Amino acid sequence: MTASNVDIDILALVKICTIVFLGWYLAKSFYVAFLGPLSKIPGRKRDAFAIWLSLPTILAGKDWLKNRLIHAEFGPIIRTGPNFLFVGDRDAIKKIVITEDFPKAQFYKLFRRKSDEETLFSGTDKKFHKLRRRMLSPAFSIKYLASLEPLIKNCFRDVIIIIDHLINDLSMGVNGRKQSAIINIYQIIHNCSLDVIGETAFGRKFDMVLTNKHQIPDEVRYSLRRMVMVAFLPFARLFMRERKYLEEFVTKLAKTRRQQHPDVVKKDILQILLDSVDDENTGLTDYEILGQIEEFMIAGSDTTSFSTSIAMILLSRHQRVLEKLFQEIRAAIPEIGPDNLPDYALLKELPYLNAVINETLRLWPITLNGLTIRELTKDIMIGPYHVPAGTVVFPSTYYLHTNKELWGPDALEFVPERWLVPERIPKDAFYPFSAGSRNCIGQNFALLEMRLIIASLVRRYEFTDIPGQPFDIKHFITPMLTNHQYNILMNLRNED
Repeated sequence: MTASNVDIDILALVKICTIVFLGWYLAKSFYVAFLGPLSKIPGRKRDAFAIWLSLPTILAGKDWLKNRLIHAEFGPIIRTGPNFLFVGDRDAIKKIVITEDFPKAQFYKLFRRKSDEETLFSGTDKKFHKLRRRMLSPAFSIKYLASLEPLIKNCFRDVIIIIDHLINDLSMGVNGRKQSAIINIYQIIHNCSLDVIGETAFGRKFDMVLTNKHQIPDEVRYSLRRMVMVAFLPFARLFMRERKYLEEFVTKLAKTRRQQHPDVVKKDILQILLDSVDDENTGLTDYEILGQIEEFMIAGSDTTSFSTSIAMILLSRHQRVLEKLFQEIRAAIPEIGPDNLPDYALLKELPYLNAVINETLRLWPITLNGLTIRELTKDIMIGPYHVPAGTVVFPSTYYLHTNKELWGPDALEFVPERWLVPERIPKDAFYPFSAGSRNCIGQNFALLEMRLIIASLVRRYEFTDIPGQPFDIKHFITPMLTNHQYNILMNLRNED
């Protein structure tokens, strides 16, 4: 047999193997989509056929919008992949998240920096999660959060200074009234949240509000996008390499902190992580500390700032709600300034402020793509459907939060008043910080920051919406405005 004949035979064998593989793959995909155990659950058959068909919307950060539209078309229980379900049924969500408390889906492992380095977010083992949460809980206790209030106020003080400066720099407008300043409310709140994380986690601000210059925000944003890309496209590691800045930044801080005298050490989140030990008196490695700090930075800046910004945008678009909130805050807080910010103990008791925050979190939950994603470890009934073990379930927060059968005909509208009437709030239908064993460890931290920022801005400034702006949202692990900008008109309130 000649060399050319051997080449032809190998090429023919490759073609045959390729055809056989494609035939097997298509037959298997056809069976799973049209005849498998999930085939009776409604949804788009192309999504059930292969998960890679949804990759363009996932990698563009638009999967949340696609699923919202599919829910509107097919109802509370939909199939979005070969073994993926989005579930917006109230009873089913409670069963999956709380009653049965199914474990996190295995693909959370793909979000780890190293395959064997679990974190609070990426850990799928219940025993590990319980231990790690217990180690980190001192950083989010009510007593400890009270000690952080002056630090958060110190960061927000810069926001007031900057906005006042922008307003006072404007020339006098008509009738002797100052013009309103155009403020990118999304950016300034995001910068403030980053400063808060710097102050409370590392013992020093990043000065993002005052300078808008620090490498940290870009590094966190890149890390977030890379985590999603690599999770769904492993070969993305080749062109989205892991940057070393965050690792070097945290490692250097940890090393410096370990060398400091105990009398000068700040009791911040970094120090709590350094001091944490497990049941065997073993502490966290620098790499484990890096993973946790990175998660806190993402959760503490992106999620909290997004919710706070959305609240301000909604208030600027609903002047009736804004005026009602202002009247409540003014009655409780006679005056406000950079060095005279309200106490959190007072703010958390204001019913309409809490109503505004709850309504914001209802309409725009941080978990736009669902609560903590669970993997069924046994067969269960979800609504009328028998769902086998191994199915990955996304508890659909948005659908649950805006279901008109539960929340009434105004479920899609911004109506904070609903929270003032307990009878209007459906039971087991509001999960802004997830629920069960995997609920958000930092929810009290987030509420502290949100209440302080919203109340202070509403008390000190008038603000109105600028119509016609883009309101485009991307969602990877956390949601964000695509262009990181939303402008509102702001001016100092006239107290006459």
